[in-house]
Order: sequence, then C-alpha cells, then structure tokens
Amino acid sequence: MDSVDQGANGIPLASVTLKDSKLSLTVDAVQHGSYEGTLTADAAQIKGTWSQGMSLELNLERSGLKVVEAKPAAATDIDGTWQGALDTGSMKLRLHYKIENTEQGLTGKMQSPSTWTSPFPITRSGASITIPIKAIGSTYEGKLSADLGSIEGTFSQGGTRSRSLSSG
Repeated sequence: MDSVDQGANGIPLASVTLKDSKLSLTVDAVQHGSYEGTLTADAAQIKGTWSQGMSLELNLERSGLKVVEAKPAAATDIDGTWQGALDTGSMKLRLHYKIENTEQGLTGKMQSPSTWTSPFPITRSGASITIPIKAIGSTYEGKLSADLGSIEGTFSQGGTRSRSLSSG
C-alpha cells in the first residue's frame, strides 16, 4: 500500500481477501488499519470504508498509473544494509536501513522487523546523513564514521529524540 501524500510507499498488507465482490485488507503496520469494500458490477470501482481508529469513506478507482522503480546507479560508500537499535527509554526497537544509490539519488527503506518497511529519500552531505520518514513523522540525523563502519545519530519523532547507533 502507498500513502502518496504522506510519502509512505510499500507499506505491507497483513492480509487481502476477496470473496464474491467483497474486498478486505488489513494493514497492521499502520496501527491496525483496515479496508472493507465492494467491487462495483462493472469492476471499475471499489466502494468502501477505511478504518484506523475511526471509519472514513474511501472509494477506489482503477488507475492507469504505472509505478516506476528507481534504476540503480554506481554504488556509493554507504550502500548496503545498516542495522541498529533505537532506545526510546521504555523499549528498544530494532531498525534496519537499506541504502541504495539510484539514478534519482540516494534512497532507502527502513524496516523494523516487528512493524513495517517503506521507501524514503536520503540526503547526504559529506559525512552527514539525514533520513526523513514522513509516514511516521520522524527524522534520523547521523554522522558516518571515518572508517565507514557506523552511523551515529539521533532519531526524532513527535518532539522526542532518541540516540541510536547503526552498524554497517
């Protein structure tokens, strides 16, 4: 699932079922989101309701939109998978960042093994790395070590800042 206005793409669906003309989707990664809809007789629309704490009408139409995957470019010195633990004070959350250079610039996906994965842009200026993740209102700002073996920085979300260390 993609939430275009929030910049959240590739959000995994926990389940998808279609029985007769009834479609059901569950999206555990976004606070137990769900969608229930009915396919119209001409199969041009699905009329339904999105629920995530409250229910809202959401009617879907077929789209001619083609999703274009970013083409890889020459690898940079930070391409690869980085992992670390975010200590929020009340819990530790394991995070994986997969960073890749593409023709459009550095991109990445963050995955918390117990929650979700979503692609996002990455900004790099020298050793400074900035990773804004609009879908969850967060930003990671870090510094790449001289030996390229770690990125140390701060994860901010909703006014809370947590220090974390990512290892290559």
